[in-house]
Amino acid sequence: MNSGKSMTLRVCYGLLLVCMMNQVSFAAELDHRAQIEAGYGMNGDRRGHLQLSLQKHLPYRPTWRAFALDLYAEGTLGVWKVYEPGTPEPDMLYTAGVALAYSLAKMNAKPLAPRLEAGTGFRHFSETMLGKRPVSTHFQFMYYVGLAWRFGDQQRYETGVRFNHISNANIEEPNPGMDFLTLKFTRAF
Repeated sequence: MNSGKSMTLRVCYGLLLVCMMNQVSFAAELDHRAQIEAGYGMNGDRRGHLQLSLQKHLPYRPTWRAFALDLYAEGTLGVWKVYEPGTPEPDMLYTAGVALAYSLAKMNAKPLAPRLEAGTGFRHFSETMLGKRPVSTHFQFMYYVGLAWRFGDQQRYETGVRFNHISNANIEEPNPGMDFLTLKFTRAF
């Protein structure tokens, strides 16, 4: 990919993320968060990615006994590097996406507040090849499940691990699907 096209894609992805996150009002205190994730492929794949996300917690918070269920929207921008044996430089591609997610947490847990989370959404990939592996379509569905812990003043910080799966849901063949683990760090603002 030439550098002009690459820069145009990055600018478009950035504008897309800003537009997505501005569709939701920012009313309550500590209800939006910035997150960074780093991940690596499973199943012998040699690919890594770095992803930045913005989360907006929505005003849906049912409680049951000592637990609360939080709903949030997440917009992401990411860069992937795919390492192929025998090539001097890794292939790079860019992603943008949105997801809707839930997290289940025990209310008033301190100093560490564990949370279970699950989300689903879609990603747009700048390329349809991950190294030598075809993924067929730019549009990919994704889901994740994870475990995280909130801590600090007003539980402003969060760290955790996620299992992620991305595929094109058989829209087009081949549909190899990808599994990967990510580590994340999140800060409320």
